[in-house]
Amino acid sequence: MIRRDHAGQGRLAYYLRPGAPARQTGGAPLRLGVAFEAGQAWETADEMDLGSLLYSVSVFAGLDTLLGPARVGWSWISDRSPGWFLQLGPAL
Repeated sequence: MIRRDHAGQGRLAYYLRPGAPARQTGGAPLRLGVAFEAGQAWETADEMDLGSLLYSVSVFAGLDTLLGPARVGWSWISDRSPGWFLQLGPAL
Protein backbone atom coordinates (compact mmCIF):
# COMPACT_ATOMS: atom_id res chain seq x y z
CA MET A 1 0.00 0.00 0.00
CA ILE A 2 1.26 3.47 -0.85
CA ARG A 3 1.22 5.90 2.05
CA ARG A 4 2.01 9.37 0.78
CA ASP A 5 0.28 12.72 1.08
CA HIS A 6 0.18 13.48 -2.66
CA ALA A 7 -0.69 10.93 -5.35
CA GLY A 8 -2.12 10.75 -8.83
CA GLN A 9 -3.09 8.03 -11.29
CA GLY A 10 -4.52 7.93 -14.80
CA ARG A 11 -5.78 4.93 -16.74
CA LEU A 12 -6.88 4.33 -20.31
CA ALA A 13 -8.35 0.89 -21.01
CA TYR A 14 -10.01 -0.77 -23.98
CA TYR A 15 -12.21 -3.87 -23.63
CA LEU A 16 -13.44 -6.04 -26.49
CA ARG A 17 -16.25 -8.61 -26.23
CA PRO A 18 -15.81 -10.89 -29.25
CA GLY A 19 -18.86 -12.79 -30.52
CA ALA A 20 -22.45 -12.58 -29.37
CA PRO A 21 -23.43 -11.69 -25.79
CA ALA A 22 -23.47 -14.62 -23.33
CA ARG A 23 -27.25 -14.44 -22.91
CA GLN A 24 -27.66 -15.31 -26.59
CA THR A 25 -24.99 -18.03 -26.75
CA GLY A 26 -25.42 -19.61 -23.32
CA GLY A 27 -21.66 -19.32 -22.67
CA ALA A 28 -19.55 -17.19 -20.39
CA PRO A 29 -18.87 -13.72 -21.80
CA LEU A 30 -15.23 -13.39 -22.86
CA ARG A 31 -13.50 -10.04 -22.56
CA LEU A 32 -10.16 -9.12 -24.07
CA GLY A 33 -8.44 -5.90 -23.17
CA VAL A 34 -5.42 -3.67 -22.93
CA ALA A 35 -4.75 -0.96 -20.34
CA PHE A 36 -2.21 1.85 -20.05
CA GLU A 37 -1.60 3.50 -16.69
CA ALA A 38 0.57 6.26 -15.24
CA GLY A 39 0.87 7.31 -11.61
CA GLN A 40 3.07 8.17 -8.66
CA ALA A 41 2.93 9.16 -5.00
CA TRP A 42 5.03 11.90 -3.40
CA GLU A 43 5.75 12.92 0.21
CA THR A 44 5.42 16.66 -0.48
CA ALA A 45 3.88 18.83 -3.18
CA ASP A 46 7.38 20.15 -4.00
CA GLU A 47 8.41 16.62 -5.11
CA MET A 48 5.55 16.35 -7.63
CA ASP A 49 7.01 16.02 -11.13
CA LEU A 50 5.58 14.40 -14.27
CA GLY A 51 9.08 13.10 -15.04
CA SER A 52 8.87 10.77 -12.02
CA LEU A 53 5.66 9.01 -13.10
CA LEU A 54 5.65 5.22 -13.28
CA TYR A 55 4.07 3.69 -16.39
CA SER A 56 2.47 0.31 -17.01
CA VAL A 57 0.79 -1.60 -19.80
CA SER A 58 -1.37 -4.71 -19.38
CA VAL A 59 -2.89 -7.18 -21.81
CA PHE A 60 -5.58 -9.49 -20.40
CA ALA A 61 -8.49 -11.84 -20.98
CA GLY A 62 -11.42 -12.21 -18.62
CA LEU A 63 -14.67 -14.06 -17.97
CA ASP A 64 -17.72 -13.41 -15.85
CA THR A 65 -17.93 -16.34 -13.43
CA LEU A 66 -20.23 -17.37 -10.58
CA LEU A 67 -17.63 -15.88 -8.20
CA GLY A 68 -17.52 -12.60 -10.10
CA PRO A 69 -15.21 -11.33 -12.82
CA ALA A 70 -11.94 -13.21 -13.34
CA ARG A 71 -8.98 -11.93 -15.37
CA VAL A 72 -5.60 -13.31 -16.30
CA GLY A 73 -3.02 -11.18 -18.04
CA TRP A 74 0.50 -9.94 -18.55
CA SER A 75 1.74 -6.61 -17.22
CA TRP A 76 4.87 -4.49 -17.60
CA ILE A 77 5.68 -1.69 -15.12
CA SER A 78 8.41 0.84 -15.93
CA ASP A 79 10.63 0.12 -12.91
CA ARG A 80 9.95 -3.63 -12.51
CA SER A 81 10.21 -6.88 -14.44
CA PRO A 82 7.17 -7.93 -16.50
CA GLY A 83 4.93 -10.57 -15.03
CA TRP A 84 1.64 -12.43 -15.10
CA PHE A 85 -1.35 -11.66 -12.91
CA LEU A 86 -4.63 -13.27 -11.89
CA GLN A 87 -7.45 -11.08 -10.61
CA LEU A 88 -10.64 -12.45 -9.05
CA GLY A 89 -13.47 -10.07 -8.24
CA PRO A 90 -13.99 -6.46 -9.31
CA ALA A 91 -11.00 -4.16 -9.86
CA LEU A 92 -10.55 -1.44 -7.26
